Amino acid sequence: MVSVILAHGKGRVQIGYNLAKALYFAYMPAVMFPKLAIASLYLHIFVTRTSRITTYITISVIIGICLSGILTVSISCLRQGCRWDADLGWSDRAYRYLSILNIITDFVLLVLPLPVVYRMQIKTEVKLGLILTFFCGSM
Repeated sequence: MVSVILAHGKGRVQIGYNLAKALYFAYMPAVMFPKLAIASLYLHIFVTRTSRITTYITISVIIGICLSGILTVSISCLRQGCRWDADLGWSDRAYRYLSILNIITDFVLLVLPLPVVYRMQIKTEVKLGLILTFFCGSM
């Protein structure tokens, strides 16, 4: 990071930092809303109590991830330029943990409809097509 500061000057680095914060404010809702749309679709499809409870829990976690990410960006590094320090602060660890939770919710949204598709009384080819569709949708 020192070479970036020396090559481009501290002013450009600060502009990059502010741009990264602005992009993260847009990124969190951009990830949350498609996941919530998929989860709300699952609520219309699922009839078993376990599936619906799992979907509601997943929705809660997705909203919590978004709010936590926005809060972390809002309060991280109140002094200017601390994001560019060599030491990984608490905000970088928070981003890492939020990313792990995002991956877990992606996996849950992938696996959640599989038992419903498996129990459907349709041809195996159609089941495989549905499973592939859900798999591609979760990517």
